[in-house]
Amino acid sequence: DRARRYETASKFAEDVQHFLNEEPVAACPPSRFYKLRKFARRNKIALATVGVVVAAVLLGLVGTTWQAVQATQARNRAQLAESEADANFQTALDAVTQLLDEVGRDELTDSAQVQPLRESLLQKALGFYRLLAEQTRSNAGLARFYSASAILGIGEVQFELGKHDEANKACQNAITELESLVA
Repeated sequence: DRARRYETASKFAEDVQHFLNEEPVAACPPSRFYKLRKFARRNKIALATVGVVVAAVLLGLVGTTWQAVQATQARNRAQLAESEADANFQTALDAVTQLLDEVGRDELTDSAQVQPLRESLLQKALGFYRLLAEQTRSNAGLARFYSASAILGIGEVQFELGKHDEANKACQNAITELESLVA
């Protein structure tokens, strides 16, 4: 088709030179893909650099997202463990309190035969209360309330053992702890 031929030899030579320089040629209308391919061949280093930068950003984004998910899961596990620890602490405190209620019943306080066993159990309860009070002293909020409850339990045990001065001191400490918690 004569309409599709080069008008002059210089136009043909110019198109050959465009082809050799990786530039679009005039022999046919260039498509977008053709122009993109020619651009990529001319700018290999720049496109490779952009590709490396984009890959690094994507890898960074994936790594950051993964770390965020891991941190969230770790926080959730820590919160669950803290809840379980609080529940276990409350169970232990309830057990010691229940033991004291049983040992302090009137039937046992009136019986002379049971007094050595009762005193032994009260001493053990006192040890448990002291341990519970020490374990919670460094924590905040609810743990401080548990600590005050344990200190109050120490006072009750001291009272049951007939150590009224020590019982009064423990009860005052519990009141001080509760007042600071309220403040």
